[in-house]
Amino acid sequence: MNSKKRMLLPRVQPIRILWHGKRIFTAVLCLSILILIALPSQATAKHNFIAIGTGGSTGVYFRAGNAICLMLHKDMEDRGHNIRCIPASTGGSVDNINKVAAGELDFGIVQSDVQFHAYTGDASFTGAELKNIRAVLSLYSEAFHLLSRQGSGISNWDDLMGKRVNVGSPGSGIRSTFDELMGAYNVDTEFFGRATELTSSEQTHALCKGRIDAYGNSAGVPSPSVARAISDCGASIISLDTSVVRNLVAGRPYFDYLTIPAGTYANMERDIHTPGVIATVVTSEDMAESVVYELVRAVFENIDHLREVHPAFSDLDLQEMACRGYVAPLHDGAKKYFVEHGLDVCP
Repeated sequence: MNSKKRMLLPRVQPIRILWHGKRIFTAVLCLSILILIALPSQATAKHNFIAIGTGGSTGVYFRAGNAICLMLHKDMEDRGHNIRCIPASTGGSVDNINKVAAGELDFGIVQSDVQFHAYTGDASFTGAELKNIRAVLSLYSEAFHLLSRQGSGISNWDDLMGKRVNVGSPGSGIRSTFDELMGAYNVDTEFFGRATELTSSEQTHALCKGRIDAYGNSAGVPSPSVARAISDCGASIISLDTSVVRNLVAGRPYFDYLTIPAGTYANMERDIHTPGVIATVVTSEDMAESVVYELVRAVFENIDHLREVHPAFSDLDLQEMACRGYVAPLHDGAKKYFVEHGLDVCP
Protein backbone atom coordinates (compact mmCIF):
# COMPACT_ATOMS: atom_id res chain seq x y z
CA MET A 1 0.00 0.00 0.00
CA ASN A 2 2.93 2.31 0.71
CA SER A 3 4.91 1.45 -2.40
CA LYS A 4 3.24 3.99 -4.61
CA LYS A 5 2.33 7.62 -4.22
CA ARG A 6 -1.41 8.07 -4.32
CA MET A 7 -2.67 11.26 -5.96
CA LEU A 8 -5.83 12.69 -4.52
CA LEU A 9 -7.37 14.66 -7.34
CA PRO A 10 -9.86 17.34 -6.37
CA ARG A 11 -13.28 17.29 -7.90
CA VAL A 12 -15.06 20.58 -7.67
CA GLN A 13 -18.75 20.04 -7.07
CA PRO A 14 -21.21 20.81 -4.31
CA ILE A 15 -21.56 18.26 -1.56
CA ARG A 16 -24.82 16.41 -1.90
CA ILE A 17 -26.63 13.89 0.20
CA LEU A 18 -27.92 10.74 -1.47
CA TRP A 19 -31.34 10.93 -3.06
CA HIS A 20 -31.58 14.61 -2.43
CA GLY A 21 -32.19 16.31 0.43
CA LYS A 22 -32.10 18.32 3.42
CA ARG A 23 -35.52 16.93 4.32
CA ILE A 24 -34.33 13.33 4.15
CA PHE A 25 -31.10 14.17 5.96
CA THR A 26 -32.96 16.01 8.71
CA ALA A 27 -35.49 13.23 9.04
CA VAL A 28 -32.79 10.58 9.34
CA LEU A 29 -30.89 12.69 11.87
CA CYS A 30 -33.99 13.23 14.02
CA LEU A 31 -34.90 9.55 13.80
CA SER A 32 -31.33 8.69 14.78
CA ILE A 33 -31.54 10.76 17.93
CA LEU A 34 -34.92 9.37 18.94
CA ILE A 35 -33.97 5.75 18.36
CA LEU A 36 -30.61 6.08 20.02
CA ILE A 37 -32.33 7.38 23.13
CA ALA A 38 -34.79 4.52 23.10
CA LEU A 39 -32.32 1.80 22.02
CA PRO A 40 -28.80 2.55 23.21
CA SER A 41 -27.34 -0.85 22.38
CA GLN A 42 -27.51 -3.47 19.67
CA ALA A 43 -31.16 -3.07 18.89
CA THR A 44 -32.89 -6.42 18.71
CA ALA A 45 -31.66 -9.97 18.90
CA LYS A 46 -32.42 -10.37 15.19
CA HIS A 47 -30.40 -7.27 14.26
CA ASN A 48 -33.22 -5.84 12.14
CA PHE A 49 -32.27 -2.44 13.47
CA ILE A 50 -28.62 -1.34 13.24
CA ALA A 51 -26.68 1.77 14.23
CA ILE A 52 -23.48 2.84 12.45
CA GLY A 53 -21.02 4.84 14.53
CA THR A 54 -19.66 7.78 12.54
CA GLY A 55 -18.24 11.02 13.96
CA GLY A 56 -19.40 14.61 14.35
CA SER A 57 -22.75 15.35 12.72
CA THR A 58 -21.12 17.80 10.28
CA GLY A 59 -18.28 15.49 9.23
CA VAL A 60 -17.68 13.17 6.29
CA TYR A 61 -18.05 10.04 8.45
CA PHE A 62 -21.59 11.05 9.30
CA ARG A 63 -22.34 11.65 5.62
CA ALA A 64 -20.94 8.22 4.78
CA GLY A 65 -22.99 6.54 7.49
CA ASN A 66 -26.11 8.40 6.39
CA ALA A 67 -25.52 7.33 2.79
CA ILE A 68 -25.07 3.67 3.75
CA CYS A 69 -28.32 3.71 5.72
CA LEU A 70 -30.21 5.33 2.86
CA MET A 71 -28.87 2.71 0.47
CA LEU A 72 -30.05 -0.08 2.77
CA HIS A 73 -33.50 1.50 3.03
CA LYS A 74 -33.78 2.25 -0.67
CA ASP A 75 -34.47 -1.30 -1.80
CA MET A 76 -35.64 -2.85 1.45
CA GLU A 77 -38.88 -4.07 -0.08
CA ASP A 78 -37.28 -5.44 -3.25
CA ARG A 79 -34.67 -7.36 -1.29
CA GLY A 80 -37.15 -8.66 1.26
CA HIS A 81 -35.10 -7.66 4.29
CA ASN A 82 -36.25 -5.59 7.23
CA ILE A 83 -32.95 -3.96 8.21
CA ARG A 84 -33.43 -0.44 9.48
CA CYS A 85 -30.38 1.70 9.95
CA ILE A 86 -29.28 5.01 11.46
CA PRO A 87 -25.97 6.90 11.50
CA ALA A 88 -24.98 7.65 15.10
CA SER A 89 -22.93 10.77 15.81
CA THR A 90 -19.99 9.74 18.02
CA GLY A 91 -16.57 10.80 19.24
CA GLY A 92 -14.87 9.24 16.22
CA SER A 93 -12.78 6.21 15.32
CA VAL A 94 -11.58 5.04 18.75
CA ASP A 95 -15.00 5.64 20.24
CA ASN A 96 -16.61 3.68 17.40
CA ILE A 97 -14.39 0.63 17.58
CA ASN A 98 -14.66 0.39 21.36
CA LYS A 99 -18.44 0.59 21.19
CA VAL A 100 -18.65 -1.99 18.40
CA ALA A 101 -16.48 -4.37 20.44
CA ALA A 102 -18.65 -3.77 23.52
CA GLY A 103 -21.90 -4.33 21.61
CA GLU A 104 -23.06 -0.72 21.99
CA LEU A 105 -22.90 -0.10 18.22
CA ASP A 106 -23.48 -2.55 15.39
CA PHE A 107 -21.07 -1.05 12.86
CA GLY A 108 -18.50 1.72 13.02
CA ILE A 109 -16.42 3.80 10.61
CA VAL A 110 -12.81 3.84 11.81
CA GLN A 111 -9.43 4.88 10.53
CA SER A 112 -7.20 2.03 9.36
CA ASP A 113 -4.57 2.86 11.99
CA VAL A 114 -7.14 2.65 14.77
CA GLN A 115 -8.38 -0.68 13.44
CA PHE A 116 -4.81 -1.99 13.41
CA HIS A 117 -4.03 -0.86 16.94
CA ALA A 118 -7.33 -2.13 18.32
CA TYR A 119 -7.02 -5.59 16.80
CA THR A 120 -3.32 -6.08 17.55
CA GLY A 121 -3.49 -4.48 21.00
CA ASP A 122 -0.72 -1.92 20.67
CA ALA A 123 -0.46 1.86 21.09
CA SER A 124 -3.43 3.09 23.14
CA PHE A 125 -4.91 -0.44 23.08
CA THR A 126 -1.90 -2.11 24.72
CA GLY A 127 -3.12 -5.06 26.75
CA ALA A 128 -6.69 -4.51 25.63
CA GLU A 129 -6.83 -5.86 22.08
CA LEU A 130 -10.27 -6.18 20.50
CA LYS A 131 -10.14 -9.60 18.90
CA ASN A 132 -13.89 -9.72 18.23
CA ILE A 133 -13.64 -6.94 15.63
CA ARG A 134 -14.29 -7.91 12.01
CA ALA A 135 -13.60 -5.92 8.83
CA VAL A 136 -16.49 -5.21 6.45
CA LEU A 137 -15.18 -2.89 3.72
CA SER A 138 -13.01 0.15 3.20
CA LEU A 139 -14.04 3.52 1.85
CA TYR A 140 -11.62 6.30 0.93
CA SER A 141 -8.20 7.75 1.72
CA GLU A 142 -7.98 10.41 4.40
CA ALA A 143 -5.11 12.86 4.22
CA PHE A 144 -3.73 14.29 7.46
CA HIS A 145 -4.02 18.06 7.04
CA LEU A 146 -1.75 19.94 9.45
CA LEU A 147 -2.94 23.54 9.42
CA SER A 148 -1.27 26.61 10.87
CA ARG A 149 -2.76 30.01 11.71
CA GLN A 150 -1.82 32.98 9.57
CA GLY A 151 0.97 34.88 11.30
CA SER A 152 1.86 31.97 13.60
CA GLY A 153 5.31 31.48 12.07
CA ILE A 154 4.68 27.76 11.57
CA SER A 155 5.84 26.29 8.28
CA ASN A 156 7.05 22.82 9.33
CA TRP A 157 6.77 20.33 12.17
CA ASP A 158 9.71 21.76 14.15
CA ASP A 159 7.99 25.15 14.24
CA LEU A 160 5.23 23.63 16.39
CA MET A 161 7.56 23.68 19.41
CA GLY A 162 6.20 25.99 22.07
CA LYS A 163 2.99 26.75 20.11
CA ARG A 164 -0.66 26.17 20.98
CA VAL A 165 -1.57 23.01 19.12
CA ASN A 166 -4.85 21.11 19.08
CA VAL A 167 -3.93 17.41 19.10
CA GLY A 168 -7.53 16.18 18.83
CA SER A 169 -10.11 14.97 21.29
CA PRO A 170 -9.52 11.67 23.12
CA GLY A 171 -11.00 8.82 21.11
CA SER A 172 -10.70 10.58 17.77
CA GLY A 173 -8.76 9.41 14.73
CA ILE A 174 -7.01 12.80 14.62
CA ARG A 175 -5.60 12.18 18.09
CA SER A 176 -4.43 8.73 17.05
CA THR A 177 -2.49 10.12 14.07
CA PHE A 178 -1.06 12.95 16.14
CA ASP A 179 0.16 10.41 18.69
CA GLU A 180 1.89 8.49 15.88
CA LEU A 181 3.60 11.64 14.62
CA MET A 182 4.71 12.66 18.11
CA GLY A 183 6.15 9.18 18.62
CA ALA A 184 8.01 9.34 15.30
CA TYR A 185 9.54 12.68 16.26
CA ASN A 186 10.27 11.39 19.79
CA VAL A 187 8.27 14.12 21.53
CA ASP A 188 5.14 14.28 23.63
CA THR A 189 2.61 17.02 24.30
CA GLU A 190 5.21 18.89 26.39
CA PHE A 191 6.85 19.75 23.06
CA PHE A 192 4.03 22.20 22.43
CA GLY A 193 3.50 25.33 24.44
CA ARG A 194 -0.05 24.13 25.10
CA ALA A 195 -1.82 21.05 23.77
CA THR A 196 -5.60 21.33 23.52
CA GLU A 197 -8.16 18.55 22.94
CA LEU A 198 -10.88 20.30 20.96
CA THR A 199 -13.20 18.30 18.74
CA SER A 200 -12.93 18.50 14.96
CA SER A 201 -15.98 20.77 14.83
CA GLU A 202 -14.45 23.22 17.33
CA GLN A 203 -10.89 23.57 16.11
CA THR A 204 -11.42 25.62 12.95
CA HIS A 205 -13.29 28.30 14.90
CA ALA A 206 -10.56 28.29 17.57
CA LEU A 207 -7.85 28.74 14.94
CA CYS A 208 -9.64 31.61 13.25
CA LYS A 209 -10.21 33.32 16.62
CA GLY A 210 -6.50 33.04 17.43
CA ARG A 211 -7.01 30.65 20.38
CA ILE A 212 -4.74 28.00 18.87
CA ASP A 213 -1.87 28.17 16.41
CA ALA A 214 -2.24 24.84 14.63
CA TYR A 215 -4.34 21.70 14.42
CA GLY A 216 -4.59 18.42 12.57
CA ASN A 217 -7.49 17.09 10.54
CA SER A 218 -7.71 13.64 8.92
CA ALA A 219 -10.21 13.98 6.10
CA GLY A 220 -11.07 13.13 2.55
CA VAL A 221 -9.88 15.63 -0.03
CA PRO A 222 -11.10 18.29 -0.42
CA SER A 223 -12.23 18.85 3.16
CA PRO A 224 -14.91 21.55 3.66
CA SER A 225 -13.59 22.44 7.12
CA VAL A 226 -10.04 22.82 5.80
CA ALA A 227 -11.30 24.95 2.91
CA ARG A 228 -13.16 27.12 5.42
CA ALA A 229 -10.07 27.63 7.60
CA ILE A 230 -8.06 28.67 4.53
CA SER A 231 -10.69 31.00 3.08
CA ASP A 232 -11.94 32.52 6.36
CA CYS A 233 -8.71 33.13 8.21
CA GLY A 234 -5.82 32.50 5.83
CA ALA A 235 -4.69 29.19 7.33
CA SER A 236 -1.94 27.23 5.57
CA ILE A 237 -1.41 23.49 5.14
CA ILE A 238 2.02 22.32 6.28
CA SER A 239 3.85 19.75 4.19
CA LEU A 240 5.08 16.71 6.11
CA ASP A 241 7.54 15.59 3.43
CA THR A 242 10.32 14.63 5.84
CA SER A 243 12.45 11.54 6.31
CA VAL A 244 10.89 11.03 9.74
CA VAL A 245 7.38 10.89 8.32
CA ARG A 246 8.38 8.80 5.31
CA ASN A 247 10.02 6.24 7.60
CA LEU A 248 6.91 6.22 9.77
CA VAL A 249 4.67 5.51 6.80
CA ALA A 250 7.01 2.86 5.38
CA GLY A 251 6.93 0.94 8.65
CA ARG A 252 3.17 1.05 9.17
CA PRO A 253 0.87 -1.08 6.94
CA TYR A 254 -2.14 1.06 7.84
CA PHE A 255 -0.57 4.32 6.63
CA ASP A 256 -0.38 5.66 3.10
CA TYR A 257 1.70 8.55 1.76
CA LEU A 258 -0.58 10.97 -0.02
CA THR A 259 -0.27 14.00 -2.24
CA ILE A 260 -2.80 16.82 -2.07
CA PRO A 261 -2.37 18.48 -5.48
CA ALA A 262 -1.72 22.18 -5.87
CA GLY A 263 -4.94 24.09 -6.43
CA THR A 264 -7.06 21.79 -4.27
CA TYR A 265 -7.63 24.67 -1.86
CA ALA A 266 -7.53 28.45 -2.30
CA ASN A 267 -4.04 29.94 -2.62
CA MET A 268 -2.46 26.48 -2.54
CA GLU A 269 0.31 26.85 -5.10
CA ARG A 270 2.27 23.63 -4.52
CA ASP A 271 1.63 19.98 -3.82
CA ILE A 272 1.38 19.01 -0.18
CA HIS A 273 2.83 15.64 0.87
CA THR A 274 1.41 14.11 4.02
CA PRO A 275 0.62 10.78 5.68
CA GLY A 276 -2.86 9.40 5.39
CA VAL A 277 -5.08 6.58 6.54
CA ILE A 278 -8.08 4.78 5.11
CA ALA A 279 -11.64 5.03 6.36
CA THR A 280 -12.92 1.50 7.01
CA VAL A 281 -16.16 -0.06 8.22
CA VAL A 282 -16.02 -2.63 11.00
CA THR A 283 -18.47 -4.77 12.94
CA SER A 284 -18.19 -7.54 15.54
CA GLU A 285 -17.88 -11.27 15.01
CA ASP A 286 -21.39 -11.66 16.50
CA MET A 287 -23.11 -9.64 13.78
CA ALA A 288 -25.42 -11.78 11.66
CA GLU A 289 -23.92 -12.82 8.32
CA SER A 290 -27.09 -11.82 6.47
CA VAL A 291 -26.98 -8.27 7.85
CA VAL A 292 -23.35 -7.73 6.85
CA TYR A 293 -24.05 -9.24 3.43
CA GLU A 294 -26.96 -6.86 2.82
CA LEU A 295 -24.98 -3.82 3.95
CA VAL A 296 -22.06 -4.66 1.63
CA ARG A 297 -24.45 -5.43 -1.21
CA ALA A 298 -26.30 -2.13 -0.73
CA VAL A 299 -23.04 -0.16 -0.87
CA PHE A 300 -21.46 -2.01 -3.79
CA GLU A 301 -24.60 -2.11 -5.93
CA ASN A 302 -25.28 1.61 -5.39
CA ILE A 303 -21.66 2.71 -5.74
CA ASP A 304 -22.45 5.45 -8.28
CA HIS A 305 -24.72 7.13 -5.75
CA LEU A 306 -22.06 6.89 -3.03
CA ARG A 307 -19.50 8.50 -5.34
CA GLU A 308 -21.75 11.57 -5.50
CA VAL A 309 -22.03 12.09 -1.74
CA HIS A 310 -18.65 13.78 -1.34
CA PRO A 311 -15.68 14.49 -3.64
CA ALA A 312 -13.53 12.15 -1.50
CA PHE A 313 -15.73 9.26 -2.69
CA SER A 314 -15.46 10.04 -6.38
CA ASP A 315 -12.69 7.52 -7.14
CA LEU A 316 -13.96 4.58 -5.09
CA ASP A 317 -12.86 1.26 -6.56
CA LEU A 318 -14.74 -1.93 -5.67
CA GLN A 319 -11.68 -4.16 -5.50
CA GLU A 320 -9.85 -1.73 -3.24
CA MET A 321 -12.94 -1.45 -1.05
CA ALA A 322 -12.95 -5.24 -0.69
CA CYS A 323 -9.31 -5.55 0.26
CA ARG A 324 -7.57 -2.38 1.35
CA GLY A 325 -6.85 -0.88 4.74
CA TYR A 326 -7.82 -3.53 7.26
CA VAL A 327 -6.01 -5.99 9.50
CA ALA A 328 -8.94 -7.53 11.39
CA PRO A 329 -10.35 -10.71 9.79
CA LEU A 330 -13.01 -10.17 7.16
CA HIS A 331 -16.54 -10.87 8.36
CA ASP A 332 -18.11 -13.93 6.73
CA GLY A 333 -21.01 -11.85 5.38
CA ALA A 334 -18.64 -9.53 3.52
CA LYS A 335 -16.52 -12.44 2.33
CA LYS A 336 -19.62 -14.18 0.94
CA TYR A 337 -20.57 -11.14 -1.13
CA PHE A 338 -17.03 -10.58 -2.45
CA VAL A 339 -16.59 -14.22 -3.49
CA GLU A 340 -20.00 -14.34 -5.19
CA HIS A 341 -19.15 -11.26 -7.23
CA GLY A 342 -15.62 -12.20 -8.29
CA LEU A 343 -13.70 -9.84 -6.03
CA ASP A 344 -10.39 -10.88 -4.54
CA VAL A 345 -10.57 -11.59 -0.81
CA CYS A 346 -7.44 -10.45 1.00
CA PRO A 347 -5.99 -12.61 3.77
